[in-house]
Amino acid sequence: MGAIRVLGLDIGGANVKMSFVSFNEWQDFDVFYSGSWYFPFWVKKLLFRDFLENIRKGIELKEEWEGLGVTLTAELADCFQTKREGVLQIARRVCEVFGKEKVFFLTVDGKMVSLKELLKYPLKGAATNWIGTAFLIGSRFPNCIMIDVGSTTTDIVPIVESKPFTKGRTDPERLVRGELIYTGVLRTNVASIVQKVPTSWGKCRVSSELFAITGDIHLVLENIEVGDYNVDTPDGKKPSFNSALTRIARVVCADKEMLSRDQIVNIAHFIYEKQLQQIVEGLEQVIEENKDILGVSPKIVFTGFGGEFLGKEAAKCLGLNELYDFSNFIKKETNVVSTSVAAACMVGELLKKIKRIKKAES
Repeated sequence: MGAIRVLGLDIGGANVKMSFVSFNEWQDFDVFYSGSWYFPFWVKKLLFRDFLENIRKGIELKEEWEGLGVTLTAELADCFQTKREGVLQIARRVCEVFGKEKVFFLTVDGKMVSLKELLKYPLKGAATNWIGTAFLIGSRFPNCIMIDVGSTTTDIVPIVESKPFTKGRTDPERLVRGELIYTGVLRTNVASIVQKVPTSWGKCRVSSELFAITGDIHLVLENIEVGDYNVDTPDGKKPSFNSALTRIARVVCADKEMLSRDQIVNIAHFIYEKQLQQIVEGLEQVIEENKDILGVSPKIVFTGFGGEFLGKEAAKCLGLNELYDFSNFIKKETNVVSTSVAAACMVGELLKKIKRIKKAES
């Protein structure tokens, strides 16, 4: 049986990622096309169907496809009253645009299900993108801990015998266990990371206003480029090194006339270290809770937007030395959309299984 052409769609509250994959097996696939779009659900929910239509039309101009795998986290957006409401609305829109007979949704128990099945237990389709990525990484590293640092959150997932082995499944359960850290490369309010920062006046308390986000920190520290800063800035200005300095200065109710460039960069370094510590603490907890299976110095596989400068560095802080960059195993440019690649691979595996069963029955 040859390769099968499938799509993967990871629908987050702020970003939507898509991949077009030729899937043969977990370690034998090609990513033909991938994309990531900033789509803030809390602002643009009513435009979601049109947004999906544009994606579908763009794909069908290029290639035919046999199935679409979908993962969700957008149900948490505050434009929905409950997660159930979010899952149902998003799932129905996807099926209206792509055709329900070709769409499958990843559930928290690692299964791909039809819309009909999802409607029975909609909460099983909530917050599932980390599961697909864990299966993808587990296909090459059967026993490890995955650190996936995205624009908004960080997933720290133990993988045992090629499958996710988390103690928690829902977001609250994973937050308790250290398996989900609500900190990311772009969208995190710096006031959620620090309470005080060093200044020439002494340790200065920070404002709780949304004056600066982690995108500003990592832009100033050159961890990302201007083109990577693809979310709204807190002050509505275009992302740039200078505008990021301005926003960071506001965190201590100051400006670039009161603080020098070097002083602001020093604040950024301090905030980066504190953000790194958040991930280190989560990783420590996950290692401790899984040491009987994975040992006290497990293999660490880092991936995602901030895998290199946050995930890898967090592992190094703990003295871990078996560190693997997952971008060495897939195309570098698709590493940041690995969630959608994983969704595509999961539906590809399902469809190939269905074809084998039909062939055996005929």
